[in-house]
Amino acid sequence: MRIALFCLVAAAAMAACAADPPSADARAAKAEEKNQSRAVALNNPGFEKAPRKSERCPEGWHCTMHSDPDSFVFRIEALDGAQGKQALCVERVTHEPWALVTQALPGASLHGTKLRFSLSVRIDRADGAGAGPWAVVHGATGNLVHEERLLTATKGWERIAVEFPVGAQAQIVEVGATMQGGGRVCFDEARLEIRAP
Repeated sequence: MRIALFCLVAAAAMAACAADPPSADARAAKAEEKNQSRAVALNNPGFEKAPRKSERCPEGWHCTMHSDPDSFVFRIEALDGAQGKQALCVERVTHEPWALVTQALPGASLHGTKLRFSLSVRIDRADGAGAGPWAVVHGATGNLVHEERLLTATKGWERIAVEFPVGAQAQIVEVGATMQGGGRVCFDEARLEIRAP
């Protein structure tokens, strides 16, 4: 009985040792599964809906700029966008330093997550710090997180992202695009995702 049990254990161990290690495809699939993300709904993510009457920004978005409210022009343009038929283009017309296109979400439902916000960006020209995705997590006493990634040039449309945590003190998560300096830039295909832990 003992000999039979020993032989059975030895055979199982030999079979395990002889088994092939996971293939490169299997390892890639496992890594992809680990990095899977879950979408968080944004309002008008492709900038396909026009601004409401007397508003300058596409529906669902809020356009702001430093000081002079006429320092930047925000236009939905019918062009070869990254997705859909339109994109939001921003152009500086005076000398104010920055503009923002943002959307806010309640922070409570996102506590404890890591978020990835990305945009398709096309920079026609830039003469300052550049343009790209922007995110701020607001708490009761100020900003808990501020992330931005700026480019000064792109080759056509490029997808640019920032990643950031949402802590237990978060009240509002604000995401969007920023343009810092002069020039003209277009944005399309906004996407917010919860990254897998």
